[in-house]
Amino acid sequence: MKTTLWMTGAIMCAMAMFTACSDDDDGFKGNGEGAGNGGSGVVVKEKKLVRVEEQNNNSSNKYITLFDYDAQGRLSKISRTSENSNSSDDYTVVYEDKKITVIDEEDGEDEVYELNNDGYVVKHVTEYSGYRDECEYKYSGGYLNRIDYTYFELENDEWVSNGNLEYKVLHVSGGNLKSMDHIFEYEEDGEKMTDVGHSTIEVSNVANNMNIDFIYNDLFSYSNEYLLCIAGKRYQKLPARMESEGYVAEFEYTVDDEGYVREATVATKIGDYGYVEIYTFIYEE
Repeated sequence: MKTTLWMTGAIMCAMAMFTACSDDDDGFKGNGEGAGNGGSGVVVKEKKLVRVEEQNNNSSNKYITLFDYDAQGRLSKISRTSENSNSSDDYTVVYEDKKITVIDEEDGEDEVYELNNDGYVVKHVTEYSGYRDECEYKYSGGYLNRIDYTYFELENDEWVSNGNLEYKVLHVSGGNLKSMDHIFEYEEDGEKMTDVGHSTIEVSNVANNMNIDFIYNDLFSYSNEYLLCIAGKRYQKLPARMESEGYVAEFEYTVDDEGYVREATVATKIGDYGYVEIYTFIYEE
């Protein structure tokens, strides 16, 4: 195996995410079918990712994520567990016309994704214990460029918004995510307040070629839109460095002779505190 280290430049994000998925030259396929590259031209590797192991240098516990697929090659089940646990968190994926539902088998906190005619997610809704979260997605040139977040509480059998405005703006250049702005507008003691978080990303020369976009989803997404391949065009390259106020993450990748990413080492520093996570990627035989 050959190891590539990309730690050049200054960059990116205290928000988290891994990217959208890719398939053949036919471009994006709706409802999560296949890998769906959104027409970005990314060449995705044939073998499917079936297991991810995550090890933090500050913990002896290893976290494990398993992926199953249906007869059409679509992601059908996600299971999350650890070596020290006798149970797992299981999620089943159900596909319908212009709609995908991710069912939490234990808590029943289902995630519903509404899709447009291109197969891109335009709305994501999660309901749980008297609360409702809504995300609305917008695109530019096929790439995801804005997400609006609205939060509701159940009052007298009606969903009532807290009135705050929260949204994320994603800046894409040359087929790669380069920066993000996270804006939060709210009222405090009768005064309107605005918090703005800015993150920058430097990309590596390692192709973003997994059949599901695990890395961007894990780092930047609040839900599973990148794993489901419904977040628009896929970014071309994996991140090398991410930086936001007081937060820096640097990435080192191990790629085998067939071009499969086998390991990602993420060194994170938040102020004076630092830790290292190692992700091991296992593909179907």
